[in-house]
Amino acid sequence: GVYHSSEIELVFGTYYTNGNSTTQEYALSNTMMGAWARFAKNPMGGPGWNQVGTGTASDVLVGAYIEEAGGQYMAPNGSILTGAWDLGVLGQRGDVMGGGVTVIEQYEVDYRCGLWLPIYAAIQALSDPSV
Repeated sequence: GVYHSSEIELVFGTYYTNGNSTTQEYALSNTMMGAWARFAKNPMGGPGWNQVGTGTASDVLVGAYIEEAGGQYMAPNGSILTGAWDLGVLGQRGDVMGGGVTVIEQYEVDYRCGLWLPIYAAIQALSDPSV
């Protein structure tokens, strides 16, 4: 996991001074510094990327640099994925090395983690008299 205050180096641009940072870490630091500076200058101006969560089809950024139109993109296996693309995440996502904002579907972070499924099932069994 990430420790408390681990974002400080990213926000203040000292992340890459240790000589061991990656290109993605450097890009993420620049993205975060820019977003924080824009917010400090004009809190109503937005973070510096297009608004997400509007429910309309628009261009989406897939990974670090692939942009697709119409609220859909082609997955690595060739299937077309469509969706609301309503949540912006910063940095690396899975095996995609990104340093900026990637727009994803909200359900990707709202679903129940598989690690806890046995506990969810046990809780449901306790509250379900038919089991």
